Amino acid sequence: MTTDHSQLQSYIDADIQSPPDNWKILILVKSGKMNSKLVKEFPRLAQILAQIDGVTSVCFSLLEPHSHILPHTGETNGYFRAHLGISIPGELPECGFRVKEEARAWQEGKLLVFLDAFRHEAFNNTDKKRYLLVLDIVRPEFVSQYKYMCITSLSMLSLNWALSLMPRFLLPGKRGNQFAYPTWFISLVLFPFKLYWYIMWPLTKRLASKT
Repeated sequence: MTTDHSQLQSYIDADIQSPPDNWKILILVKSGKMNSKLVKEFPRLAQILAQIDGVTSVCFSLLEPHSHILPHTGETNGYFRAHLGISIPGELPECGFRVKEEARAWQEGKLLVFLDAFRHEAFNNTDKKRYLLVLDIVRPEFVSQYKYMCITSLSMLSLNWALSLMPRFLLPGKRGNQFAYPTWFISLVLFPFKLYWYIMWPLTKRLASKT
């Protein structure tokens, strides 16, 4: 993470970054689907994560110096998001995290857990990079819906990828990182993607084998 950033990718939504492309991630697990490089490059981490029920997504997160992830909300209240501090270059008010009106500083080796559906933001006004391990874990009351939540998320990602291939003049504006089509239209066109991922689910290499 500190010597080779070639595998990191800029977070997809540039609109919530100031300046753009200063928030970078390395995805290990996405919507329950495991990155094939995870076991090879991070075998011990893979063993640890496999012991945690309900993990849907895991990534390393880099926030460049003098950068701000602007206030935004997540897609669902069905999971908790946990930030594990790896390298934290400062404390409040220079470097930290805010959920609604409450601000906290990250601490190396400790978890900061919050509900992604609440409005939140992050900032690093120091001269050094900030590194986290970020985990999304399904809330206990929704564990029985783990498969549905992952398939819905994978379907939305697939739909957004398909829409990104369309000519720009055919696309509406965007709301956050989602295209602003009516809900009924999204539900309609999402069906074939959901059907695809339901079929592919048994063949998908997943982290959470117990769910």
